[in-house]
Amino acid sequence: MNGKVIGHITPAKPPQMEEGVFYDLTPPSVIQGKIYHRVMCEYRVPNQPDEYVVKGIPEGGVTPKSFVLKFTDRGKVIPRKSENQQGF
Repeated sequence: MNGKVIGHITPAKPPQMEEGVFYDLTPPSVIQGKIYHRVMCEYRVPNQPDEYVVKGIPEGGVTPKSFVLKFTDRGKVIPRKSENQQGF
């Protein structure tokens, strides 16, 4: 992982994201000024049911970046299982 970046998103309760599965973020999530439309769940952070390490390619980028996605009561982004489960 290239440094720890925490993005905050929120549904009513923390979703159960599956390892290795791609998700579309609705609306897209902005992490350190970069926009992410689609991410792949790498794993859930141990002992943190609302935090996942995910990997995504920011809008206009070509290289996947890993970061921690944390579900809180402050945001509005909802991850939905992507119809496209092809890699990056």
